[in-house]
Amino acid sequence: MQAGCSVIASPCCSINLVNYVNENYQANDRIVVSDLFWYFGYVYYNKTGSVPLLYTPPQANGASGRPGNYGFGTLVNNEADKIYLDSLEKLPVGQTRVWLVSNSAPPDDFAPIPNNWNKVSTLKVGDTQVRLYTLGGQ
Repeated sequence: MQAGCSVIASPCCSINLVNYVNENYQANDRIVVSDLFWYFGYVYYNKTGSVPLLYTPPQANGASGRPGNYGFGTLVNNEADKIYLDSLEKLPVGQTRVWLVSNSAPPDDFAPIPNNWNKVSTLKVGDTQVRLYTLGGQ
């Protein structure tokens, strides 16, 4: 574990990964984190001024993928309207660059990636990755 990282923040505590986004972020970029588990560590090191979104796709049975009102969900549910993203297609029209933060092991937490998205870069640190996409056709 890196110096200065707590056990709770360790999944996404790689300063290198978040700094990569911090250093390459452009105005109006969106950052989407795949899981509540990664979210808190990312938010802690984020210096972009942009509030990361938490990806909350529906479960396979159609139920909501949003955190419940217990455990760690209680820390973010009051911000639901600002941070939850239920579908990658629901990003604002005109969005041109999106950073996806997730586990690097298959399956892809964000699959399927929309067809009009083009991967620009990927950085993997441990079991975490960040991918930058440009969006076309919007």
